[in-house]
Amino acid sequence: MKNFVGRISAKNIGIDHCDNEMADAVLQKMKNGVDAIRIHCSGDFDYNFDGILAMSQLQSLSYWHIENYKQTDNLYKVAQSLIDRNSKIGFTFHVYANIDGSVEEFSKYFAERIVSESEKRVRIRTNNPDRHILVERGLDDVVGIEYYTEFYRLIRISAEKREAEYDDNCKEWICNMSTAPYEFTDEDCVW
Repeated sequence: MKNFVGRISAKNIGIDHCDNEMADAVLQKMKNGVDAIRIHCSGDFDYNFDGILAMSQLQSLSYWHIENYKQTDNLYKVAQSLIDRNSKIGFTFHVYANIDGSVEEFSKYFAERIVSESEKRVRIRTNNPDRHILVERGLDDVVGIEYYTEFYRLIRISAEKREAEYDDNCKEWICNMSTAPYEFTDEDCVW
């Protein structure tokens, strides 16, 4: 991939079982117009998160998904990027990690912007009065607060959206990231 001099044109990109060098090379060679990116790199992969966020190709994304991220800075860095770029309503970022602290770090970083906060959600103001950012932790009867993996969804929403309109069914978006939590229950992921 390093020697490939062309540009990659695609609506959806999935990167599996890779290292930093390969992920960076693929992402940097993308043409603008990519709608969704899924990155799953297992093992000791250390995402070049700041480098990925700086790529211009990510500005038009509507969906970004990262698995096995091992740092707690992902939520606030993505949110800050959305604020800086005044991104469109509907952008969704999914991440799961086996590390505690992502929401706490997010809340601390955006303490001055918090509109509402609960065990499952944090909502913040942005520089655009029409738009907010909502972070949700996937918690249900199967994935509880003590579950070893933490699942998060960050969404760019309208400032007009009421809390009563939130979707409390996180199973669908958790299953989109990983079917593992529901494999041995009566709550199988259905596609």
